[in-house]
Amino acid sequence: MRSRGTQVNDNIFGWKLVDAASSPICATRKRKEMTSRNWIVTTPISSNEKNSSTCNHACSTPLKSPAHVNTTRKRKRLTFDESMSPVPCISDHDDESYRLPSTICVSSETSVNLSSPCPFHLRNSHAERERARTVMERHSKIYLGVDQDWLSVLHLITYKMEKVYNSDRILDTIYIVFLVLRKLKLNGSFDILGHVFHISVSQAAKMFRKHLPFLSDHFQELIVWPSSNSIKKTLPVGFRKSFRKVETIGDCLEIEIQKPTSAFAQALTWSSYKSANTIKYFVSITPNGIYNFCSKGYGGRTTDEMITSNCGYLNVVRPHTEVMVDRGFKKIEPMVLSRKATLVRPPSVSASQKLSKKDFLSARKIAGLRIHVEREIRRIREFKFLAPHAVLNNRWCV
Repeated sequence: MRSRGTQVNDNIFGWKLVDAASSPICATRKRKEMTSRNWIVTTPISSNEKNSSTCNHACSTPLKSPAHVNTTRKRKRLTFDESMSPVPCISDHDDESYRLPSTICVSSETSVNLSSPCPFHLRNSHAERERARTVMERHSKIYLGVDQDWLSVLHLITYKMEKVYNSDRILDTIYIVFLVLRKLKLNGSFDILGHVFHISVSQAAKMFRKHLPFLSDHFQELIVWPSSNSIKKTLPVGFRKSFRKVETIGDCLEIEIQKPTSAFAQALTWSSYKSANTIKYFVSITPNGIYNFCSKGYGGRTTDEMITSNCGYLNVVRPHTEVMVDRGFKKIEPMVLSRKATLVRPPSVSASQKLSKKDFLSARKIAGLRIHVEREIRRIREFKFLAPHAVLNNRWCV
């Protein structure tokens, strides 16, 4: 309905809302009972129509809707809750307080609570986690970096984790394992992980830091040195003619890290080969591509020979076997001979003397077989968490 306003100083636009502010509904707003309110649409009246009887008649007559509009349709009414907070009244002449509702009921079936946060993200959280788990298990190589044939190993680790972390758990152990592996494989932010597993960002970061050492210790048990008979049975065709006794192929792996704050740590981790601060590991595989050794991390300044002699790799090398490495490991040959083993590496290159035809063919043959360890290192680098300068988070850095 339309209502007439009160004009101020014969100004067309200077009128006051009288009937809405001085209505008895606004005066009884302090009562703790449910009341309904009829909203009033006011329009300014010009000075020529102020004392006109036709204007009064027009203002008292309700507006007619067009014929194509259904006027019998019931409109949704706004009802107010009992709990209201006082705010100043929107009026020029009324000092009474106006109370804003904390709950708006659009209809008798739906209501929205404005005073407390809406827990919409908690609804059906278990179903969303199961859906995410199904997708990650179906495409485990993409999300977790694990083949589907090895998913049973994850369930065994989950069973061990349940015994260790039985009391304080926000998620099931299988979701915790998937969270850690997904962070290592895709290196997504903890905001994304919290959204996928329906937890907060801080909880996702704390779970990753807490359970990563546990998974590291148990995954390290999967790195075993097979027996000589097993290696010979699975020996590739390229090794059977000239390198039948090769049981291990070794090389060093460097991972770039952030620049340490300590000057001493910067000097220890600086690598002239990568021209960055790195951590260096010595890894070894069997001829068929299975990891059988992985050392601890050393600073990028450490030489390959020093890592090989101190990491314990030569202690597990069997006598009367062959060890295939790159030409940069020529200084470890006396150590390998002390283990009654043979070092297989490409011939050294000299600037003053060219390689003979025999040495050239031998170097090309060894390089063609040693490429297997480079491919396995590339598989490690597929985990984006090991990308250059990758960190957990500026806030949750470990």
